[in-house]
Amino acid sequence: MATASCGSGCGGGANWGIWLMVLGPWVVWLISSAWATVRLVRKKTASWIMLAGGGLAAVIYVLANVLLFVAIG
Repeated sequence: MATASCGSGCGGGANWGIWLMVLGPWVVWLISSAWATVRLVRKKTASWIMLAGGGLAAVIYVLANVLLFVAIG
């Protein structure tokens, strides 16, 4: 947080925002990929799962950025 103006007083919101921003989309991607693979093995449609996972990953990333910016001030 070398560039943040809040110093050590940002609280846990900045820490949650950073970890959610970094790991959230990857976790969603892994879960949706595994679910889509299972559906493909069972000969079912799986394209909507990857589209929904991509949309959810983008939403989580944006919300984590908002949480981070609100926490920093």
